[in-house]
Amino acid sequence: MAKKKKKRHQQRAGRPRPQEKGAATVATAEREDAGERPASRRAERKEEARRERERRIRQVRRKQRTRRLIRWGIVAGVAGGIAGAIYLAGSESREIKEQAAVAAERVGATEVETDEGLTNEHQEPYGTGSGGIPAIGGNHTPGALPAEPKTYQQQPPEETAIHNLEHGYVIAYYADEGDNALDADIVSALENVVTDETEVLMAPYQGLAQPLYLVAWGARQAIDPPDDANPDDVVLVARAFIDEWKNGRFAPEAAAG
Repeated sequence: MAKKKKKRHQQRAGRPRPQEKGAATVATAEREDAGERPASRRAERKEEARRERERRIRQVRRKQRTRRLIRWGIVAGVAGGIAGAIYLAGSESREIKEQAAVAAERVGATEVETDEGLTNEHQEPYGTGSGGIPAIGGNHTPGALPAEPKTYQQQPPEETAIHNLEHGYVIAYYADEGDNALDADIVSALENVVTDETEVLMAPYQGLAQPLYLVAWGARQAIDPPDDANPDDVVLVARAFIDEWKNGRFAPEAAAG
């Protein structure tokens, strides 16, 4: 009886215990996992890196598209603004000319006289080749009238004023006394125009044949308003002349040339 027990004990000793078998299985699984896990993680990291690169590329492209759209939008906006400004300026200029043409008839304005062949030396005799009074060009002094004052109470030296015409100025000369003296209301209205302008002067002039002359280098227009003339009509004619002849095409040293 004792021998049989001993034999069964030996047989059990040769088989692994349930606990030992489980532990061996776990250890094997852990070893297998340990071998597979690094490879799996590397693949995951590569995939994450790839997705991140693609995300950044898309982000950069979106920014580039946005910048291009903004840039072209600015260019288009500036171009549109310039085109609009040119169109509006042209429309306003045409409107002034059309209104001035009608007003010119009411205030006895002549057609603009022009002369392209004027000398512009800084020497005497002054006003040579000006073709009439007041002078619209010719030889003149080296110095010019200052930008201020814009309106004069007495006639400035014409040989100096011609230098301003050379630089693109417009001057409104008017008779301030005598039978053809310009109406005080018209004088006041023109002074307001001159005050709002650059490179435009106004001054009395002795011995004028007509009450008012608008002059620029190479251009002159006479105005003989009737007693009941509307000052606004004279202003329209003056504005049209200024628009056309300030820094005009004949002026040798025009600021806009």
